[in-house]
Amino acid sequence: MKWNMDSLLNKTGTTPIPDVVNDILSLDKFIKMKTGDEVQVSQRELAQGKGRIKINGINSVVYIKNDYTGTQRWHFYKCSALKSHQSFDKRYVLKTDSIGCFYLERQLHKALEPCQKCLMQSKMDKEWNSLVGTLEQRNSIFIPIVANLEFYENVDSCFSHPNQVEDHELQGYVREWRGISFNYRRLKNWTCEACGINLKNHKHLLHTHHIDRNKTNNSHENFKALCVPCHANQPFHYERMIDKFRKEIEFVEVLKKNKKS
Repeated sequence: MKWNMDSLLNKTGTTPIPDVVNDILSLDKFIKMKTGDEVQVSQRELAQGKGRIKINGINSVVYIKNDYTGTQRWHFYKCSALKSHQSFDKRYVLKTDSIGCFYLERQLHKALEPCQKCLMQSKMDKEWNSLVGTLEQRNSIFIPIVANLEFYENVDSCFSHPNQVEDHELQGYVREWRGISFNYRRLKNWTCEACGINLKNHKHLLHTHHIDRNKTNNSHENFKALCVPCHANQPFHYERMIDKFRKEIEFVEVLKKNKKS
């Protein structure tokens, strides 16, 4: 099926605001992004206008992948730092997930600090400073606040993922499991049915649990939407999940602490 950007936006329920749309992200770049290739945007394009960085009307986060000064920061606002760099030939990479680390050159993953001028000029510095946890954890909480990642997640569902399907089949799940699980968790408003935490901004941390442990019994009566820690606490699950999901379990606990603070 041939897509254009308008049909993708309509399918995902996203409507760009005409007076703030930057046509930076063309469809061919968009397709490249969803097949695993990075999308780059020039600083000259990003520096136009004021306010939040918007790509096709979508609040977005960008960063420099190959800044060898070691002073990389991620940006979400068209701040003075973004506009004052001496060279307008720098290429920024679009981030489309809430993972707190950023993929840099030489296959490095690093937790970058947000740009302080973005925080100050957007008046979100107090919100950032109120967060507790490691830098990676704070990034994972804050990025979905300033970027509309749900748009990219929805568009992601428009594309096939043969490797993920194969992994599920090897684990005993039905071929359609990815879509079945997504639809059930969305039906539950991305909320854990055990502890009540809402994970709309971190959908991957909410699992669909089979109550009878039969992965082919996919009736809703056999499902529970559970956050990773609650899923790990189910009978016969802890030892199998604790090592594989230790980092995710710790992060959900940090999320809960931040909600209380």
